[in-house]
Amino acid sequence: MLDPFKLAAYDETEKLCASLLNTIDVADYQSKIDSRVEGTLEWVLQKPQYDDWASNPNSRLLWVTGYVGCGKTVLASFIWRYLNEQHSRALVCRFFCDEKIEEYRDPCALLRSLIFQMVNKRRRLWRIVKKASDAGGLHIFSQFDALWNLFVQLARTETKYPITIIIDAIDEFEQDDQYRVITCIFELLSLGSITSVKFFITGRPNAEGEIDLRASPGQIVRLSFEDSKDEIDSDIRFVIRHRLERMVKRGACKPLVRDILEKLLVAKADQTFLWIKFVLSLLEKRRFLLLPDAEEIVTLLPMTLASLYRHLLSSIPEGDQAIAAKMLRLLVICDRPLTGEEIGIMLTITPNHRSASSLTTEHLLFGHESVQAVLGDLVRIHGSHVELVHQSLKDYLTTLSSGTQDTLAIRFGVDRTRDKIIAFQACSMYLSLEDFQRDIYTTMESLEDFDTDNEETTSSCAASLYRLNLFDEPMFKDDFFADESTWAAVNAKYQLFDYAALHWAVDFSTCDKTTTAQDNTIALSLCETDTPQLKNWFHYYWYKQTHFEPVPTVIDRLMVVSYFGHASNLLYLLHQPDPIDPESSSRALYWAARQGHCACVILLLQQPGCDPQSSATKSQAPLSAAAQFGHIDCVLFLLKDARVDINIQDDSGRTALSLAVGNNHAEIVTALLAHEGVDVNLQDKGLNTPLHTAIGTASDSIVAQLLNDKRAEIDRLDRYGRSILSWAAELGATESASLVIHSLRIPIDQKDFNGRTPLSYASQHGHLPVARNLIETGHADPLGKDEDGRNAHSWAAVHRSSDVLRYLTKKFPQGADTPDRDGWTPLAWALDPPGYPENMLLLLLHGHVSVNRKDGIYGRTILSWTATYGYTQMASKLIQHQGVDLEARDVSGRTPLSEAAGSGSLGIVQLLIATDGVEVNSQDQQGQTPLSWAARGGHEEVVKLLLTCPATRLDFQNTWGETALDIARKLERTEILLALENWEKDERP
Repeated sequence: MLDPFKLAAYDETEKLCASLLNTIDVADYQSKIDSRVEGTLEWVLQKPQYDDWASNPNSRLLWVTGYVGCGKTVLASFIWRYLNEQHSRALVCRFFCDEKIEEYRDPCALLRSLIFQMVNKRRRLWRIVKKASDAGGLHIFSQFDALWNLFVQLARTETKYPITIIIDAIDEFEQDDQYRVITCIFELLSLGSITSVKFFITGRPNAEGEIDLRASPGQIVRLSFEDSKDEIDSDIRFVIRHRLERMVKRGACKPLVRDILEKLLVAKADQTFLWIKFVLSLLEKRRFLLLPDAEEIVTLLPMTLASLYRHLLSSIPEGDQAIAAKMLRLLVICDRPLTGEEIGIMLTITPNHRSASSLTTEHLLFGHESVQAVLGDLVRIHGSHVELVHQSLKDYLTTLSSGTQDTLAIRFGVDRTRDKIIAFQACSMYLSLEDFQRDIYTTMESLEDFDTDNEETTSSCAASLYRLNLFDEPMFKDDFFADESTWAAVNAKYQLFDYAALHWAVDFSTCDKTTTAQDNTIALSLCETDTPQLKNWFHYYWYKQTHFEPVPTVIDRLMVVSYFGHASNLLYLLHQPDPIDPESSSRALYWAARQGHCACVILLLQQPGCDPQSSATKSQAPLSAAAQFGHIDCVLFLLKDARVDINIQDDSGRTALSLAVGNNHAEIVTALLAHEGVDVNLQDKGLNTPLHTAIGTASDSIVAQLLNDKRAEIDRLDRYGRSILSWAAELGATESASLVIHSLRIPIDQKDFNGRTPLSYASQHGHLPVARNLIETGHADPLGKDEDGRNAHSWAAVHRSSDVLRYLTKKFPQGADTPDRDGWTPLAWALDPPGYPENMLLLLLHGHVSVNRKDGIYGRTILSWTATYGYTQMASKLIQHQGVDLEARDVSGRTPLSEAAGSGSLGIVQLLIATDGVEVNSQDQQGQTPLSWAARGGHEEVVKLLLTCPATRLDFQNTWGETALDIARKLERTEILLALENWEKDERP
C-alpha cells in the first residue's frame, strides 16, 4: 500500500488520485504466495527464450504457459524480485490475477495498480495523471479505455529506464476481459519503439489470450512449461526434499522414511507442484510418520488434480457433505474471500430470524476453524478469511455442474448464475433484520466496546477524502458522514454487514431473471425511500465503492433500482397506479444511463414526464453521463430521442463529445461525430475544445478522427493561449503532434500568453522526437525567446535527459550561451535543483559557453551557484575546466569557497582548498571569511577542515569587529567554539 512517508510529500490532488489508484494491496497478496524453495525456477533465467526477452530490445513480451499447479505464480513473484535486485533504477510492476477475488479479476484494477506502481516510483509522472484526471474527471479511474491510454502515456514518457510489467495468471480474467487486455497489449507492441515497456505474462495453455498469441506480432517470445519437463521434475525434487527434510528435523519421521517417501512422491508428482503440496500437507499433519502409513497415504491418493479433488470430496463424511457443499458453493459464488463468521451467518440465517443477536447464538460454532474442519485441504486460511485452495478447484466445481450428473456432481457442482441467488437471499435477509430498521450509525453503543484497530478499515488515505471538501456539491441531505471508527464498530458488531451492504444489490441484478416474487419484494423493501434500512446499507456502499463521488442529494427507490439495474423491479414500480414524480423518473434516468443499464433507460424514456435533458449531478445530462462512462448502447438509444440535445454542457462546460474523448471511448466518439448536429468546437470553461482534451489523454486514432473532421477549428486556443500543438509538445504525444504538424492548419511557432512555443515545451520535457519534428518543418525558431528571455536550449537544460539539449547545441550552437532576462544561461539552468550534471558537462564540452559568465541579479558564476547547491560532482568538473575563475566574486564580494563554506558543502570546500589559486581567507564586503560563514552556519566539519589549511587565520574581523571565534561564541556553537579555541591555543606562539 502507499507508504505514509511518501504520502506526506504528495499534494492534495496527488493524494486523491493515489487513493483512487491504490485500491488493492499487491504486496500483501504477493506475501501470501508460496515461498520459492532455494534453487528452484532458476533454470528459467538460463532459457534462451528468457535471455532473448531480457536482452533483445525487439523482444517485448515473454509469454509463459503451463498447466495448473506447475508453479507459474511462484515464478512471477520470483521474476519480480529478481529484476528489482538486478536493476535498481528499473521500473518493475506486477499484478496477480485471481478469479476467486473480485478485485483481482478486474482489468481496471489491473491498470490502476500498474499505474500506481509506476507513479509511486517516478514522482515526475504524476503530472500526466493530473492532466488525464483534469480532462476526463476522476471517473477515468474506473474506465478501462481511459486507464489504458493513461498507462500508454506513462510508458511513452518513462524512456530513460526500462519498464517491465509482470501479469500472472491472465487466464483468470473473464474471457472478454482477457481478450480486451491482450488486444491492447498487442496494439501497444505493434507501435514499435514508441515505448520501452516489456511484458512478462503467465497463463494456462489454450486460454483465450494464448490462442490470440498464435497470430501475434513477432516481438513475442513463448516459454512453455510443458516443454520443460526435466527442469520441472528437478524443481519438484528440490521441493519434496526440502519439505521432507523439515519433517526429519522436527522429528516427525526418520531419514529412512524420508528417502523412501521422496522416491514415491517424485514418481507420482507428474510435474504438478499443487499435487505435491496437497500430499505433503497431509503428511505434515502427522505428529510422527511411520513408513506403512506414509506409503498408504501416497499410494492411495489419485495422481491427477481432478481425481484428487474428487477423492477429497468423496472423503468428506456423509453427514458433513450437505454443509460442505453449501460452504463450497458460497466460496465459489461470493466475490471476495469470506470469514468463517460470514459463512456461518449465510448458512444459518432464515426469514424467521428477527435480530442479529438471535442469529449470533446460532452461528457461534462457526469460524474459520470450523470451515477448515469440514473442508480440510480443500481450503486455506489467511488470517480469518477462508479461500479455496486453488483456482483449479473453483474450475472443477463449476465444471461438475455441467458434466455428467452423478451423485457427486449433483451435490457439489456449482452454477454461478443459478447459485448467486443464495448469496443474495442471505444478504437481503440479514439487512432486513430489526437491527437495521433504525439508524445504526447514530444509535451505535460506545465505540470503546469494539476493536477498531483493523488494517482494512483504519489509516486509509481515501477515508479522508470526504473531509477535503473537494466537491462543490452537497453530500447526503442530512450531511451525514461516518468516519472510519464508526464503520469499523458497525462491522465488529454486525459481522455480515460489510459483505451484504456491498454485494446484495449487485447479486440481485445478476440473477434478476431467476428471482421469485418474494425475492423481488425483499429487494424493493431494501430500497424503500427515507427508511433507515436504505440509509444504512447505501451510505456504506457509496462510501466504500465510490470514494471520489459526491453522494446524491436525493436517494429514492426509483433512483436506487435504476442505479443497480434492477429492471424487473423498475418495471413493477413504473406500473403502479400512483403517478411517478417526473423529477424522480428523470433522476433515475440519469443514474441508469450513467451505470449503463440500457433496459432501464428504455423503460424510463417511455415514462410520461421523464426529461432526458435533466441532470442529477454537476448539471450533467444522461447522454453526457453515458458518454463519460463508456456505455455505447445507452448513447445510441438516447441519440434516437428527439428531445436530447447532443451539445448540452455540464457545469464545467463539457459536452458528451468532450467527455467521451477525455475518457478515450473511441466507439462513442465515432457515434457522436456521425451526428450532424454535434458541435466539435464547443469550448468548456477552460476554453478547451474536444481536441484540446484529446491531446495526451485520448488515443492517437481519436485525435486523428477529430483532426480529419472538416468541422474542427484546430487553431483555437485555451485560456492560457495554448494550442493543441503546444500541449502535444509538452506531453510528448509524438503521433498527435505529427498529425497536427502535417495538417498544415496551425502555426508551428505560435506563442502562448507567456511567449512560449511548442518547441519550448518539447525541450523542457525532453521530447526529442517532437522537438525534431518541429524544427524540421523550418518554422520553429530554436533561438527565439519567451517572456522570461529563455530559449529552447535554456528549457532543455532542465531535463534529466540530455538528448534534446545535445540535438540543439549540435544544430544551433549559437543558442547554447544565450542569457535570459536575469542573466541565466543554459549552463546556469543546468544547476537548477536537483541539478543536471550530464547537461552541464555537455555544455562545457561544447566549447561555446562562457564558464565565468555572471548572472544579472547576484553577479554569481556557475561555480558559485554549484557551491551553494552542494553539487560536488558538478563542482569537480568545473574546477578542472580550463579558464574557470576560482576567485570570482559576486555583488557581495563572496567567492565560491565562501559560498561552499556557508552552505556546509564539505566536499566542495575540500576540492577548493586543495586547488592552487584559492584564497582561504578571502573577505567579502562585510569582512566575512569562509571560516566566519562556516561558524555562522554551524557547519562543524567544514570549520575543522578549514582549520587544517596552513594559511587559515582566525584574526580576520568582519564589519562589526567579529572574528569567527566571536561568531561561534555569540551563536552558542559549542563544538565549533571548542574547535576554534583549541586551534587558537595550538597556533598561538
